Amino acid sequence: PDQPTPFTGHHSPRRCPPRRLLPPRLPSDAPPGMCGNLGLLLTIDAQGRLVVRVVAADGAEAQLLKPADVLEAMVAATEIRGGQAGGLSAFEYPRGGNTGPAMGRVRAIARKRYPLAQDLANQFRRSCPSGKASRVSALSVVGHTRFATGSVNKIPELHPHDWGHSGYKGEHAAPAQERVWQWDPPAQRLVPRVIPFAVHLSHNGDFDALEAYSGSVVQSEVGLWLERVLHLPNSTTGDSPKLAGLVQLLRVQGRWGPAVRLAWLRAVCTRTSAVSGGDHLTKSAPNTCPPPAAWAEGWAKVFEAAWARHEGSVLRPAGPNGERYRLSAQGVAALCADLRDALDGPTRGALLKGAEHWPPATVAAFVHHAVRGFLRGDLYQAVTEVLHRAEGSFGVQVHCSAEVGVVVLGCKGQPMGLAYAPDLPLCLFGSETAALQVPVTADGRPLPKRLDLDEAGEVVRVGPRAPLEEGAFSEGRAARATPAAAAA
Repeated sequence: PDQPTPFTGHHSPRRCPPRRLLPPRLPSDAPPGMCGNLGLLLTIDAQGRLVVRVVAADGAEAQLLKPADVLEAMVAATEIRGGQAGGLSAFEYPRGGNTGPAMGRVRAIARKRYPLAQDLANQFRRSCPSGKASRVSALSVVGHTRFATGSVNKIPELHPHDWGHSGYKGEHAAPAQERVWQWDPPAQRLVPRVIPFAVHLSHNGDFDALEAYSGSVVQSEVGLWLERVLHLPNSTTGDSPKLAGLVQLLRVQGRWGPAVRLAWLRAVCTRTSAVSGGDHLTKSAPNTCPPPAAWAEGWAKVFEAAWARHEGSVLRPAGPNGERYRLSAQGVAALCADLRDALDGPTRGALLKGAEHWPPATVAAFVHHAVRGFLRGDLYQAVTEVLHRAEGSFGVQVHCSAEVGVVVLGCKGQPMGLAYAPDLPLCLFGSETAALQVPVTADGRPLPKRLDLDEAGEVVRVGPRAPLEEGAFSEGRAARATPAAAAA
C-alpha cells in the first residue's frame, strides 16, 4: 500500500509542523504576484483566554480592537500589492462545534476615490460574523487584495474562493450539509455530525500546472477535471479557484464518501481522461465520474459498517481527559483486512460497473487510501499535497468549516508570515509585513512576535492542536513548534 500510485506518485511527507516543500519552479527573474493575502485568527475560551499553546491573562480579549477595525488596517496595508479589488471570508465557530460555523464572505471592486479597505470593512461589519456572538470559541478570517493578472476584476473572480460556490452561472448555493466524523472527548470516539462543509482559500502568485498521473496537467485542464470529479461546475477563468477545488478534493478526514472517491482516483484511475470516458477534457466532454451520491450512499455504507466493527481497536484516547487520540497500527490493519474481505467481486460490481474486475493489488490500494484519507486527510495534509504537486508560485491561506479555529498557511515562491503575542488570543497572518504590524489593541500596540515562512516552501497549521496525536503533533514533541508555539 505504500508503493507509488498513479495519482499521488508518492505519499506526501510525514506530518511535521512546519512542513518543507519542493522548491518553486520559477525562472530566477519571475516577478512577484500582484496580489496580497491577509487574515486573523481570534480564539477565546470560557474565561477569555488563549486556547492554543500559551495562556493569556484573564480578560485579555477586552483590550483588542474589533476584528473589522484590525482587518480594515490590514487591507489598507496590503493594497500596495494590488488594490483594484478584494474580499474577506469569516468562519465563526460556536462552542461545542456540533452545528458548524456561521459563515460570511464579502468581495468588492474598488470604487473611484473610495478606499477599498473601508468598503470591505463596512461590508464585513454588515454581512460577516465577527466573534461577538454568545458562546463563540473562535473566529477565523482569510482575506485578499488583488491587481488583476490572470482574470478580470469581476466579483466571481475575486478571492477568497470556494470551488463549488463561486462563478458566473449561479453557483452561489449555500454549502451542502454533510455528515462529518469528528473527535468528541466526552464520548472518547469519533461521532458523526451534520455540518455545512466548505473550504475557503485565498492565493497570491500563479498556479501553472499540477503533477498528476505521471505527468504535468495544465491548470485549465485541472479545472475541467475538477468539475467532473466533484460534480460541481465552476465558470471562473482564474487559476486560484482550481487550488480551492484541489484542497476541497483532498480534505477528506472524517468523510467516508469523499475519502472513497479520492481512493478511486488514486488507486484505480490512471489518467485525467478517466473521468471523461477517455475523451480529451473539454467543456463538452462527458462526465463519467460516479456522482457524490454513489460514494456517499453506496460505498460509504460498506466502509461505515466495517468502521463500526473496528473503531474501538483503531482509536486510542490520549492527553488529559482524552482530549486527543492516537491510531493503533494493528487496529488499522485489521480494519483494512475486513474491508478487503467485505468488498468481494460481486459487491464491488454492484457498487460500480467494472469494479468486479479489479485485481487484488488494486483492491488493497483502494482500501488503504480510503482508510488513510478518512483518518489522516485533514486540511494540513491537503494543503501540503497541493503545494507539493503544484507548479508555479504560491502564498495561500485556507480555512475549513470542519476544523474549529484552524487556518493553514503555505508558501512557495511567495512571502507569508504571521504575528502573535503570548498574552493575547489573536494571531495575524499575511503576505505584507506592514499588515502584520497594524495596531490590535485600544492603546495602539501591534503584535510583537513574528514568524516568517520559508519562501522555498513551507506549510504551517495555525490554531489549537490537532485532535489526532501523531508525529510532531504528538505530546512529547510539542516543543518542535517553537518559537511559534503560541501560533502553531
